Amino acid sequence: MRKLLPLLMLSLLLSGCSGRQMEEETVVIALAVDQTVDGRYRLAVKAPSSAQQQGQDEQMGYWTLLASGETFEDAVTLLNASTPRKLNYAQVREVILNESAAQSDALPDLLGKIAALPRLRTAAAMIVCRGSACDMAEQLKPYMGLRLSRYAEDSLSDAAGKGFTPSTTLAQSLRDLGSGLRDPLFILGAVNDFSNGEPDSILSARAGELPRKSPDPIDLFGAAVTDGRRVTGAISGDEMALLHLLTGSGHFYSAALDGAPVTLSARGRAEMRLDMISRPIRLQLRLVCDAETGAAIDLGKAAEETRVRILALLKKLQTMGCDALGFGDRAVRGCLTNADWERMDFKRLYREADIRVFISLRRQAD
Repeated sequence: MRKLLPLLMLSLLLSGCSGRQMEEETVVIALAVDQTVDGRYRLAVKAPSSAQQQGQDEQMGYWTLLASGETFEDAVTLLNASTPRKLNYAQVREVILNESAAQSDALPDLLGKIAALPRLRTAAAMIVCRGSACDMAEQLKPYMGLRLSRYAEDSLSDAAGKGFTPSTTLAQSLRDLGSGLRDPLFILGAVNDFSNGEPDSILSARAGELPRKSPDPIDLFGAAVTDGRRVTGAISGDEMALLHLLTGSGHFYSAALDGAPVTLSARGRAEMRLDMISRPIRLQLRLVCDAETGAAIDLGKAAEETRVRILALLKKLQTMGCDALGFGDRAVRGCLTNADWERMDFKRLYREADIRVFISLRRQAD
């Protein structure tokens, strides 16, 4: 017992200091960045409000702080100056950018500046918002009665778990942007005003246009695609689920094949092969999937339909300059030095590559 007393007193002292520190700081849950048409920056942070703070979010226990400036640094300086307490970025769950900021060639530099904010949590999810990122931050609320940090994590995990979004973090983005080995995908988000009609295909609908009604207006659906430096386009939730199938990440892909609903699950990651000798270079994928269905379908026909969908997705990514599967990570293994890798100019070769896809389907009981 005597040995435990010093440890207990130390624990109480540390918890007391931590509590006072939290009371003296504004804990940021989400950070949003808009780049306006004139190149200015607008920032928003979502944080818990105190009992004394009044505002439209008070009933939910959170408030939104806004600031703008000629540069990102100016906006951050104004935000710090106008906030009554020190901003604490150690609990950030989401970093949200609008499309203008994400499509800029200065994106890697911007993400570096965000990561350099004091104690910023680089495990925060990366989201590209259709529309205003600051407006999206204002809509963040714990609709299911949880604290916002937990609600945000659960929402992001649920979207990624269903296979309709990637799960890219700020740290992963900084690692992959500009490496030439694998181009990151960002979560695609938007605020839904619930005024959209029924699309031709629900799974091909874009974030912000899903035909639904909910207390939570935020859609997380699909992915923003990068070419290794900036966002160059987007893929749908259905296409993201198909991409997850290729990576063997444990997600299922459900689709109508040979006129019947079928659920596919990959037996492993697609086998990737590169022929760097031929011109254009050849990129090859081989995938074996289990097919679960209650209908009597032609597996050969279903496999061909799946192959056509995968090939269309890969060519779409190729057109946008996005090597999401990491063919570059395979190609670099044939280089002895960085100079060899730079001379190869793999990004150019990738855009011109001949892509071939081979799919085999097996009934789940086979």
